[in-house]
Amino acid sequence: MKSFWEEMNVACKELGIEMKLLVKSSVIKLTKNNQIRFVYGDRFDVNPHALGSIMDDKYATYEVLKELKAPVVETSLVLQPRETDTFSSVKTISLIEKYFEQYHNNIVIKSLIGSSGKTVFHIKIKEEIKPTVEKLLTHGFLFAVSPFYQIKKEYRLIYLDGKCYAMYAKTLPKVVGDGKRSIRELLMEKNAKFFFTRLNASKYSTVLKKGVPYQYDWKFNYSCGGGIEAIKEKSVKEKLLKIADPVISTLGISFCSIDIIETKEGKFLILELNSGIGQLTETLSSLGEPKKKIDEFYKRIISSLFEK
Repeated sequence: MKSFWEEMNVACKELGIEMKLLVKSSVIKLTKNNQIRFVYGDRFDVNPHALGSIMDDKYATYEVLKELKAPVVETSLVLQPRETDTFSSVKTISLIEKYFEQYHNNIVIKSLIGSSGKTVFHIKIKEEIKPTVEKLLTHGFLFAVSPFYQIKKEYRLIYLDGKCYAMYAKTLPKVVGDGKRSIRELLMEKNAKFFFTRLNASKYSTVLKKGVPYQYDWKFNYSCGGGIEAIKEKSVKEKLLKIADPVISTLGISFCSIDIIETKEGKFLILELNSGIGQLTETLSSLGEPKKKIDEFYKRIISSLFEK
């Protein structure tokens, strides 16, 4: 499986585009016919700048989606006070504690900017709020709080040129014992790339009895050990597209991925939008998508940079 930079390099050669890595590989300079375009991290400049910034901000995304009357996960903005701020009277800890009580002692705290689930925390004990906020302070002064939803499934839809290019379901990093294999073997089968260096503790050598479950994490993120699978139910695909398509067309989004949860009560709610391509190669490969489809994706999104 090719890395992001390898996929980019192959696509650029086929398109006759010169590619150069800058800023320790965090910026990609693309040159064709004396025109220069850039890719920053995994973000392609195919959406308007303001729109991309909104998608990267979890609370901004929430407010925009509410304006569109789209079904979305409830999110509240929390402001970390500084002495020089207009919002200095806001007490972050006490405010989050109020949300904690409002949402029945079961919340999720997350930084506004960030991906891969690295700055997302599930809080069920009041005493965990303060240390969690202290962790988030290293990532900026703005946080968001949401009620914790009992999620049945999480889905991702990938849009390119304003149309759904691929969709799949995310699965929890959860395995069920077969009475033969260890926890390590079962988790490696689910997401070998993530778990390769994370299962050295002796407990992962335990062989689970048949039917006994083991859950590594509560998050569905592929980058947190979650898995992916094809969506088989036509009715689910139709519900997802009915929610996502109007958002994409109304906002004029060229590329993004949109995450939608299905709660145990049967509600479908948008969780977030992502302006970066993330681990697209790995996920599509895991789904068994043909290499040609992945290659075509890179060529198409790179070409679109030079069509403006």
